[in-house]
Amino acid sequence: MTALEFLEFCAKDTWLRLSLNSAMGYQPDERMVTGNIITEYLRHQPTGLSLVPIPHDKESSIGADIDMWVRYSKGWLRYLIQSKILNFKQNAYLKLDHQINGKQQFDILIDYCKANSAIPLYGMYNYFSSGGIEYWNCNLGPEYEQLAITVTDASLIKSSYKARGYKKSKTIHSYTQTVPMRCLVCCPLLMEDSRTHEHPINISQYRESCLRSDEEVPKSIRAILYKDVREANGDVINEIYKDVITPPKLIMCIDARNAIIGKQNRKT
Repeated sequence: MTALEFLEFCAKDTWLRLSLNSAMGYQPDERMVTGNIITEYLRHQPTGLSLVPIPHDKESSIGADIDMWVRYSKGWLRYLIQSKILNFKQNAYLKLDHQINGKQQFDILIDYCKANSAIPLYGMYNYFSSGGIEYWNCNLGPEYEQLAITVTDASLIKSSYKARGYKKSKTIHSYTQTVPMRCLVCCPLLMEDSRTHEHPINISQYRESCLRSDEEVPKSIRAILYKDVREANGDVINEIYKDVITPPKLIMCIDARNAIIGKQNRKT
């Protein structure tokens, strides 16, 4: 199983699990979904993708649950992702206004990313009934199960804060920058021979300051990607989070150089 296949599988698996939870009237939390992703990673051991859990029960002090490093043909991008799960009854992400020590979580995330050359994202865990799907922003053809795990620019969450309906799924997914997580890996806009060589999320404000060469990526992250996890585990906390009180719960490293999909190679 490739990295792309694994991300697509996780979305389909999450869609199924959340659909069953919804039918039972049970509301899971983000930790349950993230835990399922880790379990499936251990089962499938995909190529070009590595996960390293950082076990702790505290809230991340940098506003992110997942620290995601992606290797593209032109370099690396680091995404820091804060996860939120859809409340089935209210069709909203009820914790979008969550605060840590009196400061908005999205401000903590954005500020840390600015200081550390990373891209701040919110990751949404979703399940919608057939009548609840209104938006599809992916450049590939509609595969609605991929909406189980979507990502969007954290600056959109900040700018819409307290606007009417800002917590609603309909609002979040009306943003063209809200796309399935797989788009960070396989979007045709990322193709090197694309006329625009753009990004599925409009990250022009981040691109120049965030793109890294191999030499600029921490050694422990490169070790994780190439599955030398034993070497990486001893260094990752000290190398990446030495000034962080509580790190994210999960590091995800992906080699996307062979995952980009041309539109001609996918059914639309």
